[in-house]
Amino acid sequence: METMREKSKKRFCWSRLLVICAVCFLMLKLGSQYHRYQAIQDEVEEYQQKLTEAQDEYRRQQEHLKLYYSDSYLEQIARGSLGMVKLGEIVVSPAEISDVRELDEKIKDKDVTH
Repeated sequence: METMREKSKKRFCWSRLLVICAVCFLMLKLGSQYHRYQAIQDEVEEYQQKLTEAQDEYRRQQEHLKLYYSDSYLEQIARGSLGMVKLGEIVVSPAEISDVRELDEKIKDKDVTH
């Protein structure tokens, strides 16, 4: 009878060990899955931040583009680069020495230096 008890104790220990090993294996698998989940969540947050930054940059570029199509900007470009003026406007600009021959002669006569 004692041999049966000893066998059942040994069998009980092996089954308990098997259950403990299975639980440990499952815990390790769950831990690795949780770690992977956290890594993916961090990556998602990083991409969401990049998306927000890209959307902000897009909005800034759109506002900048609206500036290019505004009448005031086009007027500024036309006045500055092309030398255009409004109707009835008088433009005063200094003449260069070589622009007017008469000034060149007067300057040579008077020995004016710049």
